[in-house]
Amino acid sequence: GHAYGRGAAPAGRLHGPQDVRGVAAAGKAHHYVAGAYVLFDLSREDDEKLAEFRNKSMGFVFQFHHLMAEFTALENVMMPCRIAGLSLDESRERAEKLLKLMGLELRMKHFPSELSGGEQQRVAIARALVREPEVLFADEPSGNLDTANAKLIQDLFFELKRTLNLTLVVVTHDMAFAAKFPRLLKMKDGLWDGTPG
Repeated sequence: GHAYGRGAAPAGRLHGPQDVRGVAAAGKAHHYVAGAYVLFDLSREDDEKLAEFRNKSMGFVFQFHHLMAEFTALENVMMPCRIAGLSLDESRERAEKLLKLMGLELRMKHFPSELSGGEQQRVAIARALVREPEVLFADEPSGNLDTANAKLIQDLFFELKRTLNLTLVVVTHDMAFAAKFPRLLKMKDGLWDGTPG
């Protein structure tokens, strides 16, 4: 797993996650997926092909959960599967399995407004994982949470890494969290700062 620590400059939010995810408008991006490096020349790939790659191989978690208020926790997690054309039964089975893994078995039928901040973020993580990506990207995943819930979410990431064999890429200002990863890259003023650790 990798941690991308960034400084206070807001440019880090623009360049770091976008470049890593391969969504920049031009240039090249390397991705380590399924045991091999994949080189994408982004100037040659069309949006549809890049979207297909991201949707199949990558999951995304952000500082804010971005759950849809009119759907239950279960329905929110099922949504990526339904959009991808999976059956209702398979979508529900995958979503229920992940929500149980997140400790939310009794909260599946609750709406986002009925969940705590930590619970909302765990639902968002389940949604990011429901299509079984190889790489989970997280941008300040615990940034909106209190200390106790932030630690719970951070510990959960490493548990998921072990149990689901995930590659983690995390963008964070929390250097204590970043220090738990085997590799650390720092960004300053929108540029990588120094040699990766």
